[in-house]
Amino acid sequence: MAYYILKSYKLNIEPLRIFEALKSERNCFFLDSSLNGHHLGRFSFLGAEPFYILETKNQNPFPQLREVLNCYRFTLPKSDLPFLGGAVGFFAYDLGFILEKKTKHLPKSDLGIPDCLFGFYNTGIIIDHWKKLLYLFATGFPEKKDYLAKKLAKENFKERETLLEKISQEKDRGQGLSLGKQTTELKSSF
Repeated sequence: MAYYILKSYKLNIEPLRIFEALKSERNCFFLDSSLNGHHLGRFSFLGAEPFYILETKNQNPFPQLREVLNCYRFTLPKSDLPFLGGAVGFFAYDLGFILEKKTKHLPKSDLGIPDCLFGFYNTGIIIDHWKKLLYLFATGFPEKKDYLAKKLAKENFKERETLLEKISQEKDRGQGLSLGKQTTELKSSF
């Protein structure tokens, strides 16, 4: 069984403050949805420290990517949240030269940028700007045994929750995170 924890809190921390706290961690990311007419879009997504990184150069990454995605799959309940963990990364423009059969030679690459790079994240922070909620989630990936997955999810969740509490206390001098009404702790199958 896959295991995950999802909890919501009243939003009292700016996304950039969270990113400031995460920026020195390995493979940190900060994504904002873009909606016309709204300053930040509806959602922001933040995370760091992927449990697995897929990086390729001069090869088709899709078989490997499909294999990894199939290993770490679980079903979530219906939700307004468009992203609850998984793969975050990029395909470089030069990947097209590898996949396109009509191209006879590859351009010289001296920048050292991979053609494909994806981090697989088992924790993350989602901010819903419309509802003024901060969601924190953690999964038990990459663990396959239920008790180990549950333990890892709880440890990772507590680590991120502690970070958010620290940021909030610095901002509000001791108010801490405001726990929202929705609290969910769920299991799902691989």
